[in-house]
Amino acid sequence: MTLIQIFRRYIPDNEISSVIKFFHLEACGGHFSSKKTTAKILQCGFYWPTMFKDSHAFCKSCENCQKVGIDQKVLLYNSRLHLFPRKLRSRWSGPFIVKHVYSYGAFDIENPKNDNVFKSFSNPGQMADNGTP
Repeated sequence: MTLIQIFRRYIPDNEISSVIKFFHLEACGGHFSSKKTTAKILQCGFYWPTMFKDSHAFCKSCENCQKVGIDQKVLLYNSRLHLFPRKLRSRWSGPFIVKHVYSYGAFDIENPKNDNVFKSFSNPGQMADNGTP
């Protein structure tokens, strides 16, 4: 029988907020949900007993994560790059209207041109406010 052990670095209380901040906001971040932020922390080998609760509290207090609201007009970032001779372009599409925000980070988005509603898993860093109606 093979026993596989996973070693994790225990994070002391005075470093918890900086670790969460790094994985949620900084280079590793992207304003993802608390579950995804915690998963990224675990994947990198860190641990502390209240990490799920602490990560959830941090994400709930993140100003950028709380900005998207119902009936707000937003632009979505199209991450596919389009290559043309001598040009490298990325583009924003929309505006779309946010119809519902799910607790796990997804959004129901309505296209006002044809009233189609679709689900977007974009994070607030990939959305731009286009003014409110």
